[in-house]
Amino acid sequence: MTVTTRHPGVVRVGGRLMVVDPFADRGTLTEGQQRVLRLRRRITILLGGFLLVAGFIAGALIGVLVEWALGRVKSPGVSLPGLDADWVPGFDVVGSVVGVIAAVVFLLVSAERRKRRRSLDGGHQPSRWIDPLNDHLVGLSDDVSWTSLWTLTRMYAAAERAQRELVQLSAARGAVGDEDECDLAEARFAAADAREGLEKTAQIMGIRVPEGPLPDAQAILAGTARQRAKRRSL
Repeated sequence: MTVTTRHPGVVRVGGRLMVVDPFADRGTLTEGQQRVLRLRRRITILLGGFLLVAGFIAGALIGVLVEWALGRVKSPGVSLPGLDADWVPGFDVVGSVVGVIAAVVFLLVSAERRKRRRSLDGGHQPSRWIDPLNDHLVGLSDDVSWTSLWTLTRMYAAAERAQRELVQLSAARGAVGDEDECDLAEARFAAADAREGLEKTAQIMGIRVPEGPLPDAQAILAGTARQRAKRRSL
């Protein structure tokens, strides 16, 4: 089981899943974000008009080709009402109507997705990646409450960061000395405390953290990006 976009607080950004802060104020945009939003709306209107016209023309052309393939016309060509005395509605009209309907459905679905994303993130509030948790924790699902999921991602990030700092400090440690040993001990205690807090919080939610080091979140996100790019290239 994993967390998906069916979760009320999760959105998909760039092919990856993110949970937004459930405590942040939504709907408040800065002046710069408002300008960007207005620009996006204008681009959306222009693109929508282009798609409607393209759907109409493509559908009509496909209808004409179908009529020609069926032998209803001698040669493929576009016949317009009012300009051609022999014009009668046929597959060209059906194709144009279907093309426009397809374009409208696409625009409505895209608008609904953008509306849902804006209603969740408010344009700017903090968010955290879900992919590392989905790839490592056991029992994580859409049934986890929004606030619990946000808390879990925050504690996972803290534990993974403390673990990474401990590994880096151990690898970069110079000659053994009192100062090095003290820093290493503090880093070890910090990593252990963060890991213990993560495990206790996850246990309360019915989620299990497997034994062993936490996977590097940055490596997981980079691997996800590589897999997505590989699928696109196939």
